[in-house]
Amino acid sequence: MDQTLSFRPAATDIDSTRAKKSVRNEFWEESGMLNPMIKRNKLVQTQEHRLLAVGENVTDTLWYERQAFTGFTMMHPVINYLGFFSKDVNVQVPADLVYFKNLVNTKNIEEIHWSNSNGYAYDTDIFKAVAKGISEVYENDQKMKWWFGNKSIIRILDVQLHRDIMLSPTVEGVDSFLINDPKKDGSYVCMTIIRTKRFPKVSVGFAANYILRRALDHSVLEAIQYHRGTNWYVLQGINEDRYLKKNGDILRKIANSCIGGKRMTEFSPEADTTLLTSRYEFFTKIIRKIGNGTVVKVVCLELQPLVSNVYVPFISSDFATAENIDLRNRYQGTPFE
Repeated sequence: MDQTLSFRPAATDIDSTRAKKSVRNEFWEESGMLNPMIKRNKLVQTQEHRLLAVGENVTDTLWYERQAFTGFTMMHPVINYLGFFSKDVNVQVPADLVYFKNLVNTKNIEEIHWSNSNGYAYDTDIFKAVAKGISEVYENDQKMKWWFGNKSIIRILDVQLHRDIMLSPTVEGVDSFLINDPKKDGSYVCMTIIRTKRFPKVSVGFAANYILRRALDHSVLEAIQYHRGTNWYVLQGINEDRYLKKNGDILRKIANSCIGGKRMTEFSPEADTTLLTSRYEFFTKIIRKIGNGTVVKVVCLELQPLVSNVYVPFISSDFATAENIDLRNRYQGTPFE
């Protein structure tokens, strides 16, 4: 996609004012990614944290050796899902687990880049920015565990926003699903599928939030944005087959993993915001103050990053199977973002 104009920053919302604000936030977020701060010193762990063994070996070790990419970066422990963190406490987190984006020129070499934009967020309220980063990191973990694992999902029924979208003559169907257990982790991760008569036929959106309605609505808007974004790239000459060939696999995965449906009123509207940060350790770093807000980076060394390319390792040995490696290679990552 080097020779195309990127679709980002972009945002979709039923309210134009909120959409414009979201576009500005994404613009500042992406601008802030260009200058992450790093300390290239010997790693000395000052506070214990639950580092898990990587489930498979990363084969592209020459990338590290060539760049001498060692050291740590100082981050703050996150307190809860609302984005509060310990400003006065610093934890040394291995740098190669935190930042890859734009640190070095990797244009002509194989690049792992598996941390990419995962966990970056921007907001005029720094705590909201951290909360956004937490949601993204957890969302990516759960959708990877659904796609590469055997997680069951539940269809969410009787959604007003679905009925609104069905008024469009090009839309053939809309379905939303809950793909995680909010009672266990204190967050809702929703997936929405929009089926259309015209390209790309199947559009996918994901979102996480501790409030069900927000996660659901956001996943619908993300699916709409996926539809617009794929059409944007096709206008620039990208082959439609690149997107169409994955639709069957996505729909089969949904059919095989869906175990039933529940109405919105049957779910608890809000999850316990203390659960997620009690079960997993999240860390955050203030990357850059820009515009009227702050770009932050959130990481959790226990959760699976987005498999955005073939170099992203599975952090759990349960997922490092020959079948999953083949699936990762087939789509050069996953068939969705």
